[in-house]
Amino acid sequence: MTRVEKNATVEERLSEVKGEVVRELKRERRRFRPFLTCGAIFLLTLVCLCVWVCWTLAETGLVEVPFFTSIAYEEPAPIRVVEPGVPVETVLSAQMSGALASRLQQGNGALNDRSVVFSIGEESLTASLRSIAEQSGTNLIDASRAQLAIEKGRGFELFAPIEGNPRGSAFVAWMEVGVKEGVVSIVPINIRVGSCRVPSFIVNTFLRPLIAQELKSIQRELSRVAVIKSVEAFDGLMRIEAEFIVEIQEDGL
Repeated sequence: MTRVEKNATVEERLSEVKGEVVRELKRERRRFRPFLTCGAIFLLTLVCLCVWVCWTLAETGLVEVPFFTSIAYEEPAPIRVVEPGVPVETVLSAQMSGALASRLQQGNGALNDRSVVFSIGEESLTASLRSIAEQSGTNLIDASRAQLAIEKGRGFELFAPIEGNPRGSAFVAWMEVGVKEGVVSIVPINIRVGSCRVPSFIVNTFLRPLIAQELKSIQRELSRVAVIKSVEAFDGLMRIEAEFIVEIQEDGL
C-alpha cells in the first residue's frame, strides 16, 4: 500500500488513499473469471433441476428412484375403505318409484308437491364406479379397488390404485360436485399421484371420463321423472334435491 507522508496535507492523503483503492479494484477485476462463474452457476442450476426431477418422480411412486424414494414417497391411502353396495341405477330407480307413489297417494292422484330428495351412499357410487372402470377396459387403474368416499365439508374423494404398481401408488382426487342448469358437474380441487400433487389435466385425461360416465348414469336415471336442483355432500352420502317434472293424466303418467 502507498506510504503516506506525515507532513502531507489532508487532500494529498485522501488522494493517495483513493488512488490505492482504485488500483486494488482494478487488480480484483483482472482476477475475475466471468466464464468460470457462469459455468459454476449453470452447473448448480443443472444439479438443482436433476434433484427436483428425481424428487418429483420419487413422490409419484411410479418408478423407483434410489435414495429419493425412501425419503420422498409415502404410500397413499383413502380416508376410509368403502365396500361396494347396490349400484346407483337400482337405488335411484327404487327411490324415485317410492317417492312418486307416495306423493300421488298424498295428493289423491294429483302431484301437488313436486320437490323431492334422493340419497345415494358412497357404497353405491363405488359399485357403479368399479363397474364403469371394468367396462372401459382401462389397464391404468385397478378397477377392483377403485372407490368413491364422501366427506362433508371436503367433497368427494376418488381413490384409484395404479394397476400393477409394486409401491402401492394411486391416483387420489378430491372433487366438488355441483349443478348448473340441471346438469351435474365435477370440479377437481386437489389431485395427487402417490405423494405428488399434479395439475388437474391428469384427472381430466385419465379419470374424468370415468366420473363423467357415472354422473351421466345418475343424470339419465333422474331425467326420466325429475330435474336436479342441487347436490350436497354429507359423510358417506350424496344428497340430491330435485323436482318432479312428470305430468299426471287421468289415465296415469
